[in-house]
Amino acid sequence: MTKSNKTDSEGKITTKKDPQKEITPWLNYQGKAQKKKVQSKKVGKSLTKLQRTRRRNIFLKLGLLLTISVLVVAGLAYYLSPYSLVQKN
Repeated sequence: MTKSNKTDSEGKITTKKDPQKEITPWLNYQGKAQKKKVQSKKVGKSLTKLQRTRRRNIFLKLGLLLTISVLVVAGLAYYLSPYSLVQKN
């Protein structure tokens, strides 16, 4: 049963739809959602690797920045301290 057209007492056309055809798109959507859940678990593993590499890169950059900053501060501290004035003329 696909569609059957009937006329009301007022002259309006009413349409009777097949309930199986109405629910089929929903069932297809649910099936696709289940497949996506299975695929998302696989993607999750690669995301943890990606997070690990990003975190490692951030820590490397942070370590480099801190090392350079400490060396600059140490150099400035030595330059401003009395130790830098070893040979005073």
